[in-house]
Amino acid sequence: WEPDNANYDGIAQEDGHIYGNLSVRIKEASDLPDRDAFGMGKSDPYTIIMLDGVEVGRTETVDDNHDPKWDEALNFAVAGQYEKLKLVVNDKDTIGSDEVLGVCTFDIKEIAAGEIINGWFPLESPKGKGNPRINIGMRYTSHDQLAKENTIPNTFFPLHRGCKMVPFQDAHANDCGLPTVMIKPHVRTHLPPHQSYKNSLARKRRQRAGADASFEVSADNEDEEMDALVEDQLDDAQNSKKKKEGKWKWKPRDCFEEIYQALSDAQKFIYITGWSVWTDVCLLRGDKKIFTPGFDEDNGRLTVGELLKRKAEKGVRVLVMIWDEMTSVSGGLFNYDGLMGTYDEATKAYFKDTPVECRGCYRDGASATSGVTFTHHQKTVICDADPLTSDSDTTSGSSILGAYTSGDKKKNNTSRRIIAFVGGLDLTGGRYDTPAHHMYRTLQTDHKDDFYINFAPKGQPVTQDHGPRQGWHDIHCKLEGGVARDVMCNFEQRWRKQCKDVANLLLDIANDTTFIPLEDEAITGDAHPTAWSCQILRSIDGYVADGLPEDTPDDSIQRAYLHQIRRAKRFIYFENQYFMGSSEYWTENAQDRPTNNQIPITIARKIEQMIKDRKRFAVYIIIPMYPEGPPDGGTVQEILRWQYRTVQMMYKRIADAIKESHMDAHPTDYLNFYCLGNRENTQGSQANATETPDPDSYQALINKTRRGMLYVHSKMFISDDEYVLIGSANINDRSQLGSRDTEIAMGAFQPNHTMRANGNRLPSGRVFAFRRSLWAEHLGCDHEAVINPHFKSCVDTVNEIAEKNWALYSDDSAPQEMVGHLLPYPYNIDRDGTVTPRIPHFWDMPEGASPIGKDVVIPDLLTV
Repeated sequence: WEPDNANYDGIAQEDGHIYGNLSVRIKEASDLPDRDAFGMGKSDPYTIIMLDGVEVGRTETVDDNHDPKWDEALNFAVAGQYEKLKLVVNDKDTIGSDEVLGVCTFDIKEIAAGEIINGWFPLESPKGKGNPRINIGMRYTSHDQLAKENTIPNTFFPLHRGCKMVPFQDAHANDCGLPTVMIKPHVRTHLPPHQSYKNSLARKRRQRAGADASFEVSADNEDEEMDALVEDQLDDAQNSKKKKEGKWKWKPRDCFEEIYQALSDAQKFIYITGWSVWTDVCLLRGDKKIFTPGFDEDNGRLTVGELLKRKAEKGVRVLVMIWDEMTSVSGGLFNYDGLMGTYDEATKAYFKDTPVECRGCYRDGASATSGVTFTHHQKTVICDADPLTSDSDTTSGSSILGAYTSGDKKKNNTSRRIIAFVGGLDLTGGRYDTPAHHMYRTLQTDHKDDFYINFAPKGQPVTQDHGPRQGWHDIHCKLEGGVARDVMCNFEQRWRKQCKDVANLLLDIANDTTFIPLEDEAITGDAHPTAWSCQILRSIDGYVADGLPEDTPDDSIQRAYLHQIRRAKRFIYFENQYFMGSSEYWTENAQDRPTNNQIPITIARKIEQMIKDRKRFAVYIIIPMYPEGPPDGGTVQEILRWQYRTVQMMYKRIADAIKESHMDAHPTDYLNFYCLGNRENTQGSQANATETPDPDSYQALINKTRRGMLYVHSKMFISDDEYVLIGSANINDRSQLGSRDTEIAMGAFQPNHTMRANGNRLPSGRVFAFRRSLWAEHLGCDHEAVINPHFKSCVDTVNEIAEKNWALYSDDSAPQEMVGHLLPYPYNIDRDGTVTPRIPHFWDMPEGASPIGKDVVIPDLLTV
């Protein structure tokens, strides 16, 4: 990469504030001094990039060289006020501390001014000997410039066009009582020019002012009026077209069922990565059965282990990579599941002496403790699939919007293709659930052999006979087209790095003529209204993936979040298992900086800017009521403390922005946190305990109150009903930095359903449909107000439903079932941004289970 002046549009920032992306290519250095330990040999140089003393990137080490050549491109998001950027060239010493060979310093104002920095620069050497220099190229790209495109820049994997992406809510969602969502067709050609909107709005205002003397035009209501006007015109345009029944319907699909079908149909290979893979889990429940061709004595609902073993016995190459939890052991006198209960030892034992190659892998890293501290957290399934033909479909039917029409398919193609599944669902226990999230009504049916609960207080067990089970909300997706090849590439890189002795088991698909060529993977053109553009994103490094540098992590998931938050114009919506970060901006104990990902501060700054511009903007964030584990335990309480400090920072900044703008508004007009819960009365209960629990036990208490948190395990983001990100990464440093837990995600949009393609209006494509379906699950209905999430009327409606559920959930009298599952997170938010606990401790929990957490003496690396 060389800087290109012709295509650069940098925007200067004042007072050292930079907000965008910094790309630095460290090319080479010359005439470096000797600093090798004991004077033996030449230096072993590497370069660190530092912003005001904080390392943000480093190169590989070049051994024994005065004139090293790195030629490494380092890209990272920047958001804050800085003074200096330093390039520090060090000598890597095996014994003792690394020594500085030279430092090159740049003023941030110079970087932010918009000039390309390129060429040789002197290095200031501590001993002042020689003429050490460094050759670099540097480019700062402002937020305004980055926001023009949906593509995430500077990533390992490119954007693929003409793909298919199917999002899933929960493991099973079809025929579960969710309302059908009707999708508006793409009607850009029916829209008048933008100025016509202004003229029409002006006429509408004059008419309203004539009829209502109290009406006043303001910047606060302009966006709402404009959107309402356009919605009217869209409805008129659509009503003039004949709609075929079902063509524009969205219905949720069944994730586990489609994974089972894909595994059953595979003829060449199956590759799986997982934090946990449990061989005893069955993906099919109820009356559903899928019979696999060629299997004898097939009952139509095999366990994951049996299905994979039988496919391997039929000649399918089955490779499984699971996280090897270092605290679990097997053999001899020991048989311990480990601290996290991932079944890793049991899974490896199950596949031993079978054709399935199952490997447990530590999360190797720069530190000797990485294998204990961090995990492999990716959840993927990749396999070959039947060809698309004009008269067959691997989906659930062309009447559903998620399926192809016959015109999309490649006719008469007999080659195999590749499909992949990515998201938050592991193939393990406790993950199967539906949007109803029953607590007691499936104990002896769907969850008879899959009972799971992990939210009880310490030392207070809950049994399957009594119930309840823990509800599990998650999001996953299915990928087809060129993007599926990148999910496969990720598997291959990891397998070659950590399973070197059996690297030859990977199939050479690129040279296998029975597979469709990569250049033919596009399923449909961009012009088709169902087309998707998809990109694979990761948190990973070269310690566990072949072909990547060890000391320069791939943090493209975090950069995708920052990019899309900055691009958003109307609203953003998160569902995530954790939410913490940006600790350098915390208002409490600011000197304590345990978690530094930039997602929370970027959200806060986005809202601040929209308030300053007097534009409507809304952020909705759904997180669990508390992390898994005893809520009064030290680990859970420390995580809640990091979360609380993050939320404090965000609301304080928003309240200050409102005050400075002299607006009559509340911070929750712009930002709201929610959690999910459930209550079930005794109707339909399948609890069949013959013994009465101890009246002083948690089991007795929860059987009386019949309420519990619904665990949010999703890792999903939506902006402006245009872009969706689905994957395995949480909003914390473990998932976002790239050097800790390994993660994978998918970012996608439909080219024909963007704001740009829709006259700068919120689009009505499948991202919109998926969000509405999720909100129908959480709110208990498909409310008209949710069509425009940035409207204050939508914020008010969602909060009103959440508050009604709070009253029902909090009532200690006879259990009353809620409408949906949405609850306000138990914080009180004052107008000045002060955040306090709404309840002293979580419902039915000990006094130590505080919603705002507490400081605990636990290594920060474990909880951030």
